[in-house]
Amino acid sequence: MNGNEEQMSDRELSELVTHALSAPDDRVLWDRAARQIILLVEEKAPALHFNARVLHEVREGGVSHLFEQVSQGKWNPRGGHFRGWAWRVLKNFGLQAARDMQSRHADLRYGPGTVLSDPPDPCSERWDSGSHGHWTWKEASHHCRRLLDGVALGLKQPKGQINYFAVFLLELRRATTTSFAKALHVSVDGDIAEYAADYVPWHEHEQRLRIREEYATLSEIWSGLVNRLADHDKALQMRDLCELISSQAHDPSASLSVASMIKLSQRARQQICDRMDPQQWETWFAHWWPRRG
Repeated sequence: MNGNEEQMSDRELSELVTHALSAPDDRVLWDRAARQIILLVEEKAPALHFNARVLHEVREGGVSHLFEQVSQGKWNPRGGHFRGWAWRVLKNFGLQAARDMQSRHADLRYGPGTVLSDPPDPCSERWDSGSHGHWTWKEASHHCRRLLDGVALGLKQPKGQINYFAVFLLELRRATTTSFAKALHVSVDGDIAEYAADYVPWHEHEQRLRIREEYATLSEIWSGLVNRLADHDKALQMRDLCELISSQAHDPSASLSVASMIKLSQRARQQICDRMDPQQWETWFAHWWPRRG
């Protein structure tokens, strides 16, 4: 991303998003829109006057949330400028995040094999939901891995195309790392990343998977992210992930934008969800990517 990107005026931004909506396959337009949305979140988040934890949540998830709302046609150009609409969406996003935090009272004990309390944050529906009983960390890990193995059996290895299962494995690990850090009230670091990696481990052949042929393997991407955490605890954000994948690509022209990665993540989740019992998806996976109203 260009570090010298300048914010557009209200009219220019509204026109850009309108044009992008009219050309859903125009990568250049959507990349420009994504860059402007990132700038908008960085500008608006502090002015929302939330506490530090909620503000972090808005900065962490606000871009993806706004992008999803836009791509789903939730903004009506006739209803006013895009920036004003985005302000209201971000405010509601932050209010929902604050409500979510207030509803969490559990303590997630650090370390594989320990029993997760009732209910564990950030995914209370998973381990103590009545019919599923009281799961240990190891039992929950084993169950998630078994469900993914079942999904993988029905997938064909794509040739020359996007490997959405690889996208999902990477995004699941990124999401669980961030969520575990929030639950433990610590910064995202190498220890938390290793903890999340142990929760849903990758098989040896999965470590060699590539999102696309020209990109590095999942193992190489993840190692690069963990190494970056030593210098920058926000290295697991979407922007940092895209920059790393682009820098590791075998083809210098195969850059991966934030807009493209968000779309890949959404499609990957949908594909995995479609191949799984809806209740299993909701209970074991959906909560890693909270839906905001």
